[in-house]
Amino acid sequence: MDRYREEIFRLYITEKKTMNDVMEILKRDHGLQVKPRTLRHKLCQWGYMKNLKRAEVVEILRQVSSRDSAGKDSVVTLRQRPVDLERVRRHEKRAGLQRPMHAARGLSLSQPVTQPGDAAGAVVVCRTPPPALPRSLPVVEGQWKISEKLLHDVDTLVKGSFEAMHWSFDTNKGSIRSSPRQVDEMTAWYRFEERSGQAEGPEVGAGSRAGRLTKRQRFAVAGGYWREAFTFVERLVQGQHHAIIPNLIMEINDLNREPDWGKELANKLRGYIVSWNEIIEARRQDDGNGGRPNSTALISIYHGLGQSDMDLMVEIEERIVKRFGELFELYLGTNCYASFSMKMVAARRRLLRHPWAALDECLPASLSHLDHVFGLTDQRSLDVIRLRLETLESRGFYEMVEVEATDLIRRAEMIQGNDWLRLSNLCLGWELVNRAQVMLGKYDLALADHSESRFKSEFARIDAVHPPVFTSYFIEISGRSLTC
Repeated sequence: MDRYREEIFRLYITEKKTMNDVMEILKRDHGLQVKPRTLRHKLCQWGYMKNLKRAEVVEILRQVSSRDSAGKDSVVTLRQRPVDLERVRRHEKRAGLQRPMHAARGLSLSQPVTQPGDAAGAVVVCRTPPPALPRSLPVVEGQWKISEKLLHDVDTLVKGSFEAMHWSFDTNKGSIRSSPRQVDEMTAWYRFEERSGQAEGPEVGAGSRAGRLTKRQRFAVAGGYWREAFTFVERLVQGQHHAIIPNLIMEINDLNREPDWGKELANKLRGYIVSWNEIIEARRQDDGNGGRPNSTALISIYHGLGQSDMDLMVEIEERIVKRFGELFELYLGTNCYASFSMKMVAARRRLLRHPWAALDECLPASLSHLDHVFGLTDQRSLDVIRLRLETLESRGFYEMVEVEATDLIRRAEMIQGNDWLRLSNLCLGWELVNRAQVMLGKYDLALADHSESRFKSEFARIDAVHPPVFTSYFIEISGRSLTC
């Protein structure tokens, strides 16, 4: 049933269907026969509850009342999901929950509500909301710590988007729908990445021109590509696609790791993002509306990035990507590929950023579980193999690369019904084998096998008509682009 977690959330919570309706739809659309008791248990386990329990209402009122008496505003979450305080207060009036009644019914006003299995025993969290954005958006230099408001805004964006169904999982396509202009925004990122980044590989087309030219000190030519890349920033900042914010942060960090020219470009890119964010905020206030879902959260996140110390951007990236992954699991489940791919993003960045990071610390020690649940040719197993090979090659373990790349080739040859997926993995597999053989001095073997060039020729023909997408293969080869 975990495979249909997002669909159950949409039907039961967002569309407010009954449990019987949900069970009928699961049976009709997926042939899944679910007993009421089983569904009820899963809903409780996931925290997908429509109605608040009396004890939970009392606990919320207790915490809010305590904060009100101290003159503090409150935002409340219950099992990590946001709580509508107006709804709680209506429930209070309707049920006559006065303080004497609380005590009479034996419900404590001084102890938090706990349930078996809840992390740390607390299901109700009451916090002070972050301050509203100022009218002017200055960039504050020298911040010495990560703004908690920035992390709160990320929570607000992701939770609000899933709760309101602005983001949802498309089971048929295996991807997240997060924008009405999804294809245009993905294409804008693809073009930005192609011109600005430092990635190489078959999926990136002509390659990321500006970064490579800058490294070769061909600054005049590279400058034209950088200017062209920056023309896409407006479309990206205006966009709603869930991958844009993490990808822009990763792009800034990748540039900032380079020598002086990279640090300068990283600051220029961040400044350009902040400038467009200010323009969008001004338009929003002039029009009296955001013009897009969660506009306030998006604007606030970009504002927070502008205020953050550049030296903290790596930590910001790690915490934001981790939080995306945690919230994807909350709303989509652990079996959803989008949830898995978020973990892969974090693993890849850590492994390639820190040479001391252990493979077994970041990746599954064995593929047996993934192979058993999803199959030998599933993207999850392929993602793990590709990242493992990339890490081994970057650390100079060419003997292991030569041996383990054959597993990627073997699995790729088994892929049916998706030539783009099959050929992209075959290209990478043979390329890794040949590079490892060259580094090991096995020149005769490397020159004798023409599989790499043959598969690259086939792939180029298919890739020419394949639409740009955020896929796990983008992660592995470009080093930045997020999945789904």
